[in-house]
Amino acid sequence: MRITYTREALTGLCEAIADGTDVLGYLHWTLLDNWEWHADHAMTFGLAGVDRETFERTPKTGKGGRQRSLPGHR
Repeated sequence: MRITYTREALTGLCEAIADGTDVLGYLHWTLLDNWEWHADHAMTFGLAGVDRETFERTPKTGKGGRQRSLPGHR
């Protein structure tokens, strides 16, 4: 879910830039896995995982390896 959401958001951002939109930045929701009212800690769509015992944060690489920051950009 996180990978699909991020890919689609960044693809839309790239399309907006290509159409001439002056994009000043991008804020990803959310850096850390967080608590959701309806799902407790089951939803894990942050860019970094959080160990709830030690609070250690671990960057996520995504399924199959590291994602590129912007679709279509190398």
